[in-house]
Amino acid sequence: MRGAVVIGVDNISHMAKLSASRDADKVEQWLVGEGFEVKKFTDARGVEVTEDDLYRAVKDFVDRSNLDMLLIYFAGHGFANGRTEFWMLSGAPENPNRVVSLFQSMLFAQYCGVPNVVLISDACRSIPATPQLQMLESGSAIFPNFGPNDQGGNVDTLKAASFGAPAYEGPIVSEIAAKGGIFTDVLMGAFRQPSVDMTDTLDTGEVIIKNSKLKDYLRAEVNRRAQAISITSRQFPEITVNSDSYIAKVHTQVRSGSTAVPPVSPRDVLNYQLRKTGVSFDSGFDRLTSDFEIEASQSFAKFEDLKVALSDNNYAVSFETQTGISVVGGRVSEYVVAPYLSASEVSMNNIGVSLDTPCAEVLVEFEGQSFSVLPVIKGFITNVAWGPTGIASVTFVPSSNAPRWSEYAVSRDRIDELHAIIASASTLNGFRIEGNPETRERRAEAMADDIRLGKSVDPTLGIYAAYAYAQAGLERKVQSVANFMRSDLEFEFFDLAMLAEWRARAEGGTLRSTLFPLWPMLAQGWEYLLPYQMSTDYSLQELRPFLLPSLWTTLGPQAKLRVRQIIETRISAP
Repeated sequence: MRGAVVIGVDNISHMAKLSASRDADKVEQWLVGEGFEVKKFTDARGVEVTEDDLYRAVKDFVDRSNLDMLLIYFAGHGFANGRTEFWMLSGAPENPNRVVSLFQSMLFAQYCGVPNVVLISDACRSIPATPQLQMLESGSAIFPNFGPNDQGGNVDTLKAASFGAPAYEGPIVSEIAAKGGIFTDVLMGAFRQPSVDMTDTLDTGEVIIKNSKLKDYLRAEVNRRAQAISITSRQFPEITVNSDSYIAKVHTQVRSGSTAVPPVSPRDVLNYQLRKTGVSFDSGFDRLTSDFEIEASQSFAKFEDLKVALSDNNYAVSFETQTGISVVGGRVSEYVVAPYLSASEVSMNNIGVSLDTPCAEVLVEFEGQSFSVLPVIKGFITNVAWGPTGIASVTFVPSSNAPRWSEYAVSRDRIDELHAIIASASTLNGFRIEGNPETRERRAEAMADDIRLGKSVDPTLGIYAAYAYAQAGLERKVQSVANFMRSDLEFEFFDLAMLAEWRARAEGGTLRSTLFPLWPMLAQGWEYLLPYQMSTDYSLQELRPFLLPSLWTTLGPQAKLRVRQIIETRISAP
C-alpha cells in the first residue's frame, strides 16, 4: 500500500503567482497511475490550504499501519531561515501558523512507523529578504510526533534547489505555452525515457528507477533547463537518499548510453578533500569524477575559498592559564564572564581565562555588536573564525603548555586541515551520511575512527559528527560520542546532550548536569530545540528571532542584555 499527499499553493500575499496547483494536478495523475492513493490540496479554486488539512491527511495514512511508502509532494513558495527551510501555505506569512517546517516534518517522519517516506519539495530555499519572513522561525510539522521509538524508517528528500537558492518555473517540455516547476517536470521526465544506467529490473521483469539513481540526472537536467531560461540561472537539486525504494516504474523504452554528467557538487569536493587528507571516512560519492574535473569546477573554487578562509593559523598557541579564547577575522569589542571566573585580555582578540572547573562560558561581542556565548575548556584554546555573517568556525585546540598538547601535536596539520574541510562542507550543507541502513552504519564506523585524537575525541569533530549521526538517524552513534566526551572532558556540551538524550526526555527523564554553553553551538541545533523537547531554566525561544545566518550560533545586539543576565546568574561547571 502506498499513499501520497500532494500540495500546490499558487497564491501568497505580495509574492508572484505560481503554477504550483497545475504541477500538483500532474503529480496526482502520475502517482495514481503508479498505484498510489492520493490526497491532493491546492488553492486553485480559492480554497485555502492549511497545516491542519495536511496534518490530518498525513495522520490518516500513518494510522493505517499498512503503508510501504508515504510520499509528500509540495509545490509553492518556500524560504530558508537559520539552517532549515519552510513551505508557505495559504495565509502566510501574515498567519505564522501557515508555515511548514520541513526539518521538523522530516524528523517526525523518521519515527512515524512508515518504512519509507519520500519528501519532494519544488520550492525556493532562498534566504528571506524581509523582516516579516525572518520572524517566521519555527513553523508547523505535518507528521504526528510519536517521539523517539524503535520503528524508525528511511526518509528520502528530493529538494529542487541547493540551500539558499531559488527554484525556477519555466516552459514545460510536453506542453505549448505552459509554465510549471522545472524540477517537477524533470523529475517526471526521468521516467519517460531514462538511460540504461539509471534503471533496475525487478524479479517481475518491471523496470524501475531507484531514488538513489535520480541524483545525477536531476542535477544535470534541472540545471540545463534553468540555464535555457537564462544563461545566468543556476539550479542544483539537493537529493538525500537513505533507502533502496523507488517512486515509479518505467513504461517506455530505456535509452542506451549514460546519464548526462552533472556539475561537480559540494559533496564531490568533500570526498575529494577527505581522500587527499588521508581520511578513511566514506561519506558517499555522488558520482565518480577525475581529480582534474573536480579541481576545475566552480564548486571546488568555492569550497577552497571557504577552506582557506577557515585555515587561518594566527590563533594564539598558548595561554599562561592554559585556557582561553582566540579570535581571527574580526575584532572583539567586549567580553563578559560569570562572576566566579577570572579573565583578562592577553593581547588583541586573545582572552585568557583562569579555570578551576572543567568548563565555563564567556560572552564575546564582536564589531557591529553581534555576539555569542562560547565555552572555554580547561587546557584548551577556543579558536573562533569570524566571517561575513557571524561565526564561521569554532575549533578547540589544546594549549601548547597543557597536558593534551603532545597528542594533538603528532597529527596537528592533518587535524587542522580536517577542521577546515568539515567546516566548509557544513557551511555548504554537504556534510551528511547517506545510504541504506547498512551503508550508513559502515560510514559511521569510519567516521568514528577519524574523530579520535589519540585516546580522546577531538571536541570539534565530535560535535560535527554528532549532528551527522543525528541527521542519518544513527542514535546509538550520537550517544556513543556524547558519552565518550562527557567522560573525557568531565562536562556536557549542550549540543551533544540535546541530540543524545532526547529519548530519555521524551520518557520523562531530565538532564544530568549543567550544559555548556547555554545554547546549541552549531546554528542548526536551534531547529532541534522544539522537536527534541529541550527545556531550560531560561527561554531560548525568545532569543531565536535574533539568530544570524552563520554556521555557528551568533546573535544580533538586541538580545545581548537578556543573555548577559543569564550568564551572570549561571552556576559553575559540575
